Amino acid sequence: MHPVPTDGTSSIFSAIEIETSPHITYPSLEEFLAELEQRELGRQWRKVFLHPLTRMGVKDLGDMEIISPESLWVFCRLCPLMVMDFYVHMLDHLADIHTQSGMEACHLRKGESIIGTIKTITYHVKKELERHLEHLDHASGPES
Repeated sequence: MHPVPTDGTSSIFSAIEIETSPHITYPSLEEFLAELEQRELGRQWRKVFLHPLTRMGVKDLGDMEIISPESLWVFCRLCPLMVMDFYVHMLDHLADIHTQSGMEACHLRKGESIIGTIKTITYHVKKELERHLEHLDHASGPES
């Protein structure tokens, strides 16, 4: 279980607002997670995300506009690094779908582009991981 700060915030989460189109058929959540598992063996995407997202009402990637990264962390106690990694993959997949359909991929706050958002997410994931590893180094004490 991952502790949740009392103020309900984490520096790792980026402000993401996803816009989908009713004219596009999005892959089901199960199809997307199966594809992720094929690309990244051992990550257990389906085991981690299928039940929480289904419980929150997500049936396909088009439904992801109703879920925020923070909600997966706060309500489902999922690891923030894993959540943001999932969002990077999901946003990239949506961008591909929308590019193929001629629709702008996502409308993000402050006019950020999809690539800029992915870079921001990646930066925060890296910083949070470095902070966590540093904490582990200090906790293990000096090596003999």
